[in-house]
Amino acid sequence: MSADVATPNDAYQAMEPEWQLVRDLLGGTRAMRKAGPRWLPREPRESLEAYRIRLNRSVLFNGVGRALETLVGKPMAQPVQLLDPVDKDINALVGDIDLTGRPLAKATISQLINQRSAECAMAQTHCLPRND
Repeated sequence: MSADVATPNDAYQAMEPEWQLVRDLLGGTRAMRKAGPRWLPREPRESLEAYRIRLNRSVLFNGVGRALETLVGKPMAQPVQLLDPVDKDINALVGDIDLTGRPLAKATISQLINQRSAECAMAQTHCLPRND
């Protein structure tokens, strides 16, 4: 395997399918339908037409997204404050890190929770807090 930073290592590649599950769950019904048989497989002897009908009427409740929004809000009830002196361009990013209106802290916590959720799913065990 290449040592190039653009090449994912083995650990990253092992986690990618689990992160995809979390991304698809957060993507809701549209992502689930787009993934098709990956998350909603065809039944034995189900015709393609019947499968498409079932797929298009299936709805994914966005419980994961709701839980994530709740969890993200808890540790970041107060906005992040940077110590002076801070470059004005960096300071501007704190309130809108991804240019969608999400503050830096919320975007960061959201990403960490997504990745930790995938790790728990991969382990298929109760997820205990890490000591690192």
